[in-house]
Amino acid sequence: HLSIRRQRQMCIETGNGTSFNTPNLAVNATPYEYWVAAAANGTNCEGPRTRVTATISNPQTVTITPISPLCVNSDPVNLSTNLAGGTFPEVGGVSLVGSNYQFNPNTAGAGTHTITYTYQAGTTCERIVTTAIIVNPLPTVNITSTENRTIICLNQSIRLTATSSVAG
Repeated sequence: HLSIRRQRQMCIETGNGTSFNTPNLAVNATPYEYWVAAAANGTNCEGPRTRVTATISNPQTVTITPISPLCVNSDPVNLSTNLAGGTFPEVGGVSLVGSNYQFNPNTAGAGTHTITYTYQAGTTCERIVTTAIIVNPLPTVNITSTENRTIICLNQSIRLTATSSVAG
């Protein structure tokens, strides 16, 4: 049985076994101080107390720089964030090229792709952020003639009609 006390105050958390979860702690420049002691079930006997100090940090906000929609045949683009030192998983068109992570729309293919970035602040505060990158397909063009002929002689004309897979 564990008896957990905050700054020698009343018991705030007890549990069976050898571990406990703290309550949600607010960011505070002053460290939280806990005293942990083992207690025998059904008695008022409590062993020596051990001090445990918890400092709560406020990890910085992490953002991925937005990327405008791309065409499937566009060149790869560098992925960037406001905090360096994290990682992008190398999947779905994302790869590490030299020291830069890049998104390759040709490898990813047409569609909306969710890109994930993981940043580790210190040793415990992990931040995971995502952004969407839209890759548009290449338009296709269909050209037809209403005159049903494909040979045109010098000084003749033919009427051609073009339609596209993309509106506008």
